[in-house]
Parts: sequence; structure tokens; C-alpha cells
Amino acid sequence: MKKLAFFIGLLIVLGGAIYGVLYLDKISISPAFQAQPIEFPKVGEAQVLQEENWIHSFSEDNELPYAYPATELSVRFDFLDKDAKQSIPSAISISELDEYKFACVKQVLRQNNIESAYYKSGNTLKLVVLLTDEAMYKRLLADLQYYRLNYSVQ
Repeated sequence: MKKLAFFIGLLIVLGGAIYGVLYLDKISISPAFQAQPIEFPKVGEAQVLQEENWIHSFSEDNELPYAYPATELSVRFDFLDKDAKQSIPSAISISELDEYKFACVKQVLRQNNIESAYYKSGNTLKLVVLLTDEAMYKRLLADLQYYRLNYSVQ
């Protein structure tokens, strides 16, 4: 009796497993791919005439619906304040500049409240500073020497 119950239970489990596999296989089938032919445009006489006359369309219209981008850029730094003392702008070029030395330069400018603008290209920094006092200018150059920066004044 136990063997019969075990055999019936085993058949039920195997039957359920087979049914589950077939059901999963049935629902996981994707729809069949249907290839559709590609239609290439046919070159007719109308298109050939359009291609030949495309250059003449530029001479007919004098006004373009768009404008070409400018290739020039003019930049002006105006540090002068009318109420302030006479300021002396100075350009300093710093070469062989890495990230640490660049951070040092920014810290020196921030600590001394020096108004500046800079342009960094690779390892070279072009720095424009605006100073009202010559003593402050000498202190800035001394700080740059303290951090062993290779600089030249222009």
C-alpha cells in the first residue's frame, strides 16, 4: 500500500513538473519575426532635375533663413571702479603649474582679497590681477616665490 501511494505521488509530481515545463515553454515563445522588404526610392527624372538645379536655388534667394556663427571672440576685462583709487593691472604668466600649485595661487589671491581673472591652458596659467598698492604687488610676487612657482611678469 505504501509503495502504491508513493508511486502515485511520484507520478503526480512528475506530471506536474512536465506540465509546468510545457506551460513555461508555451508562454516564453516570442512571436515569429516577419521580414518586410525594403523599398528603395527609385531615381526618376524629377529627382535628377532637382539635383541639377540645387546650385541655382542659392542664387535665387538673397536672404537666408539662418546666420553663420561668428568665428571671432573679443573679450575685455574691465576691473576699474570709478570710485576706487587708481589701479594697476598686471599680467603674470605661471608655467609648470599642477593642481596643488594652482590651489596655492587661488588661496593667495583669496587671502589678500585681490581681484583677478585667469586663463589656464595645460600647465600654464595666465593671471591678470588688479592692484591699487605697489606693496601688495610685491607681497603677491613674494608669495609666488614662496610657493616656488615659475612665473614671469608681462
